[in-house]
Amino acid sequence: MRDDAPWFVAADVCAVLGIENHRDAVARLDDDERGSVKVDTLGGVQSVAAINESGLYTLILRCRDATTEGTVAHRFRKWVTAEVLPSIRKTGSYQSKQTQRPITMSELKRMTDTALQTARQLKTSDVETLETVMGSFSSAGIDPSFFNPMLEGLKQRAQNAPKPNNNVTNSTNSTNIDDAYACLNTILDAEIKVDGIDYRVRDLISQPLVGIDNSAVKRALGMYGLRIDDSAQRLLIANSNGMLSRKILAKTAWSTGWNKTIQLLPESDKPNKTVKIGGTVCRCVSVPINTVH
Repeated sequence: MRDDAPWFVAADVCAVLGIENHRDAVARLDDDERGSVKVDTLGGVQSVAAINESGLYTLILRCRDATTEGTVAHRFRKWVTAEVLPSIRKTGSYQSKQTQRPITMSELKRMTDTALQTARQLKTSDVETLETVMGSFSSAGIDPSFFNPMLEGLKQRAQNAPKPNNNVTNSTNSTNIDDAYACLNTILDAEIKVDGIDYRVRDLISQPLVGIDNSAVKRALGMYGLRIDDSAQRLLIANSNGMLSRKILAKTAWSTGWNKTIQLLPESDKPNKTVKIGGTVCRCVSVPINTVH
């Protein structure tokens, strides 16, 4: 909250909307729609990119899903173009058809605080973002109930996430080093875009690429929780990263807990301090660059 108005973490909103590069999306917003907020992280209080209500609605209307039926963005766009704007043209104003009263700012703050607490307990930014968005819609007098199936799905997924079991060997506590190498190679062989062109992670890390800006490579790797350390000797892999989980490891046994699997490699290391990867301060696991080859 800022001046009794809700602000949203840009990266979390973009993750819900399926926007991969939140920095570019935020850069295209008006100056009064973007800013920064302080959030608690493992490395302490950090300043992160944020957007206000106007910026939130602008992102929803601009995103690709705004024309894809069944998505949240499509429903919102249809509400604006088929209901709000025609009503303003005909009557000069818009009045919600919902019978519920708009919630007060204190109620919105309480809802937001509850959402943040729930998100911390579930350890998923998607739930936090969605509940915050729902609170924002409610404050505008818009019934957010059409979000409920998505919200329940996210909560159910978090509740059903595999938990460590000290009595059973699985992907996150396996002593099978081959499994650890398989996990690492899945990450290294994945293709990510740099300036619109697909490259294997392995190639981006192990060899200089002619005509490719190093800063563009660093940004692309950072989006997936990857970074070459300052000594250029080790690859850092974030313990938690939405793109790495949803895009690269989504259909594998390592979609969560990949750091514990990679730590089984004899040459791996777990830095004692937090590091900054892709603009986010986080814990990580590292492997020597020569492991990549």
